[in-house]
Amino acid sequence: MAIYNTNFGFESELDALSELSADEAAIFINNIMVENPKSVFGSYRTLAKISTEDEYNALRGIIENLVTGETGYLISDMVDMLKIPGDDYGRGGGLDLTSPTFLSFVSGLCTANGPTGMVEKIQNYTNSFQPIATSKYGFVSPGQIITARQQSTENI
Repeated sequence: MAIYNTNFGFESELDALSELSADEAAIFINNIMVENPKSVFGSYRTLAKISTEDEYNALRGIIENLVTGETGYLISDMVDMLKIPGDDYGRGGGLDLTSPTFLSFVSGLCTANGPTGMVEKIQNYTNSFQPIATSKYGFVSPGQIITARQQSTENI
């Protein structure tokens, strides 16, 4: 039985956690890893690092061909920003690779012209994982486990 409790802010499996003591359940929950997107500025150098040579050449060719046609300032400015080299840690140049505008741009290009999977590669590069205890959900104490269990039995 899955429960949602505002003490945790996420769904958990009651059956799995009910077999654990409050201390064990708190340790288990606090060690769950959650996605933590970080802002990463990248350039063509970054895209080359996370893709195969064929994927990079295809994407770069598609982007460069867009600029040779009549495009608006947004696209031409994005391409100019991609030419600014950054370092291996996503600092110092380019575009914010986590930007919905950039990801939508790449997705549209790749859906229409290939290569597939570039948005996922960019998102994998820009996401990190951290224990739930250090995320926005915060540390879960054994007391919260006891309270959540009491609330879940009251609501059945």
